[in-house]
Amino acid sequence: MDIVSLVESFGEVKSQSDDLKKQADSYNKELKEYFKQFKATEAFSEHYRVKYSVAVQRGFDEEKLLAKLKELGATDCIKTVEVVDMNNLENAIYNKRIDAAALADCETVKEVEKINLYKNKEAK
Repeated sequence: MDIVSLVESFGEVKSQSDDLKKQADSYNKELKEYFKQFKATEAFSEHYRVKYSVAVQRGFDEEKLLAKLKELGATDCIKTVEVVDMNNLENAIYNKRIDAAALADCETVKEVEKINLYKNKEAK
């Protein structure tokens, strides 16, 4: 397939895919509202079955947890992690306190391949 045909085919399929995703998201939202309203957990059609469930995810408010652990004297449950303050580093480089070249061996470079699709104005 030549590049022009490939771009055209990709654009068409991507557009259809985006439209279908929007539709599926809308149906998903409607289904959740239905299940909540009628306190149901399953629904059936001729070809499909849908199950509804609610998963409970637990976590901690880290600030409150740190304060509570300190209050309880459980400081062994708290660790101190050294991290680079990127704002201070940028300022130090900008103000010539640190030579950026001296940090070159610390830099990592990651290439991320991307395809951006744009619809031509005259093709609307």
